[in-house]
Amino acid sequence: MSLEQEAEDFRAKKKEHFNLKLDMLYEEIELFITYSLHYSDERDHALTRLRESKLWCRNTEDRYGLK
Repeated sequence: MSLEQEAEDFRAKKKEHFNLKLDMLYEEIELFITYSLHYSDERDHALTRLRESKLWCRNTEDRYGLK
């Protein structure tokens, strides 16, 4: 295996780990908010902003990569 291929595999595994962890934490926080707060416009806004945050993280990772 070439050095370039090893580096590409490493980046792919790192990206996969990032996305799995992001999904896990997103779901955990979404459930926490849903079960902790009464239904309200504010709760809906919080959940919307949480989804936006997840999408911005993915966009940033796609555009700039991971540390």
